[in-house]
Amino acid sequence: MRDLLASGAIVVGGSAALSLIAKATVVTVCAMAASWLGRRRRAAVRHLIFVAAFVTLALLPAASVVLPAFPISIRLARVPAMRDVTFEVIAGQPAEASIEVSSRTTESSDRSRPRPAPSTATLLSAIWLAGVICCLMPVAVGLWKVRHVRSLGLPWRSAQTMTDDLARYAGFRRSIDVVVHETIVSPITCGVVRPAILFPPDALTWSAADVRRALTHELEHVRRGDWITLCLARVICAAYWFHPLVWVANRRLLVNAERACDDAVLRESQAFGYADQLVTLAERSLAQTRQPLLAMASRGDLTTRVRAVLDPGQQRGPAGNQARIAWAIAAVVAIASLAPLRPIAAADGQTPAEARPQFAVASIKPYVGDEIMHVRPLPGRLTAEATLQILMQYAYGVQAFQVAGGPNWLTTARYEVDARADGSSSPDQLFLMLQSLLEDRFHLKTHREMKELPVFTLVSNRGGLKLPAPKESACVESIPDAALEWTGGRMPVPGELPAAKSRCGSAIVAISRLVPPEARLTGGKIAMSEFARVLSMVLGRRVIDNTGVVGLFDVQLDFVPDETTPAMPPPPPGTPISGVTITTALQQQLGLRLESSRGPVEVIVVDAAEPPSN
Repeated sequence: MRDLLASGAIVVGGSAALSLIAKATVVTVCAMAASWLGRRRRAAVRHLIFVAAFVTLALLPAASVVLPAFPISIRLARVPAMRDVTFEVIAGQPAEASIEVSSRTTESSDRSRPRPAPSTATLLSAIWLAGVICCLMPVAVGLWKVRHVRSLGLPWRSAQTMTDDLARYAGFRRSIDVVVHETIVSPITCGVVRPAILFPPDALTWSAADVRRALTHELEHVRRGDWITLCLARVICAAYWFHPLVWVANRRLLVNAERACDDAVLRESQAFGYADQLVTLAERSLAQTRQPLLAMASRGDLTTRVRAVLDPGQQRGPAGNQARIAWAIAAVVAIASLAPLRPIAAADGQTPAEARPQFAVASIKPYVGDEIMHVRPLPGRLTAEATLQILMQYAYGVQAFQVAGGPNWLTTARYEVDARADGSSSPDQLFLMLQSLLEDRFHLKTHREMKELPVFTLVSNRGGLKLPAPKESACVESIPDAALEWTGGRMPVPGELPAAKSRCGSAIVAISRLVPPEARLTGGKIAMSEFARVLSMVLGRRVIDNTGVVGLFDVQLDFVPDETTPAMPPPPPGTPISGVTITTALQQQLGLRLESSRGPVEVIVVDAAEPPSN
């Protein structure tokens, strides 16, 4: 369970969209919790809480890009290493026989190659954009209707005189128009530069006290700038349309804006008279099918508002400057603390530097040559002729596609390494020492994170699975330690490693000396997860097991390497590629199929590296 939660956090951290959703969840939950804790305080203060939350939601995407990342290490189980798979070379049949037998499968092989699927990121972006448009259209239509109604509304002279008096008393320096239109059901406020108050036609028959209370409520909306605040909040909701908590926060923002304006009315009016007016206005709005953006009375919020109006213990009044400053600081702190966070993996196999063993003596110097690169862990000694990227693959137990970033010479400059350790160290200990050596001599700085990369999904073929039951003779329980070799994306020199049975639960990839070469992947009592990991190495791309197979099986997969198997040696230049490719072999021999897509992949990102001074 711990690894599951940690893996989920790392996946979230590796995706900008998922990371933003998680941070938005934290912001909205904190805002609602703060509002609940301050439920007895002034509505204007609770409104400030949600204003700060929406400001944070609006600025988080840009801040996540601008602010430097702050990685948070999350410890996971050891990442399976590339070096755990054995490669060897076998003699094979003459080249002519191999080509003749395999030539019949070329046409079916081409048809069976997995076709690139649409990018998940592209599909999700299209769905998100469609949702944003759908959510913004009602807002745009509503704003257009309000503007249209305002332009066609009739001025209400008597209410205009009362509004001017109230505005002067409240300290307003700008003119506020009062108009009446037949499509209006309850009083609403609109406009920023030239605000206006819109009334329904039956307002002409209201008592002077009712009109005064309605004007006081709407003027408080103007003073507070609620029109622009709530419209921007709706735009932010459109951007986060998929997040239910953002819509809940918007509802709380609207309710507290209304309650703050109710409090302004109660400073000069009786609570019972105003509550009765709210109920009357809400009853009139029953005929309205769509709630205005800023209405004095809302049917859904009527119970809450009337209860608050009649509650003598409820604190009332505007928010003070201290509250405004405090919640502005809270928004800045939330943005500055949440935006840079990036959960990254710190695998158990990635031992902290201070706990790693060290080589007793080590030499690193530039190497000039075109021989096949290699890394050899020997008892108490490690030698290598390889690039820094290949050395990193061994040191950190990752594949080539799991190394990202770094200078250009990371994959081109070769180095000769000769390092010795005290006593007889195991290969795993030598690789830990290699981590320390690289970080010391190359000044290597890295971090792990999740990225969305091309992946393969392994699924059952339509014809059904063809997985042989495990046999005792197919593997051995233990084999002597050997100097396993990873050659930086290429197989060992022919004849360098002897043929052998694989250890039970693991695999051996063997290749012939034929032209073009043929390959065989064998393993006994192997789990599907391990088989998918071996395929990841051969294919140079993460393979996700989606077969649902839970038992063990034996495997023998014969295929011809091609451009889809970067871990295998390419055919000589000019040699026609013929034979069963690995994708066709999986279908015909094991009843499995590869589907191309995109998904999260853990990678080591090189933050800094320098050529060794030795």
